[in-house]
Amino acid sequence: MQVDGVALIKARLRIRAEHPGRGKPGKPAKGTQEWLAEQAGISLRALQYLEKGEGSAENLKWVCTVLNIPVWESLIFNQGSEYVDCTAQRFID
Repeated sequence: MQVDGVALIKARLRIRAEHPGRGKPGKPAKGTQEWLAEQAGISLRALQYLEKGEGSAENLKWVCTVLNIPVWESLIFNQGSEYVDCTAQRFID
């Protein structure tokens, strides 16, 4: 499904700005992709796909929980559009 990856990046970078530094081996700095993936319990690749704009609802939910985004459903584009079918022939009023 398509998600708002830009909103996720902005939220992550806000955390990153508050916690400068490089981190240590095995302990990534707070606000980095590695840190977020570890905190959310998803793979780094899954997080990168979310930030590019595609991914699963479950992964999005975990990432939004870590980023303190309460309404994670609002970050989904075209939610349910694959289940809607318009059968109107000429006009819709």
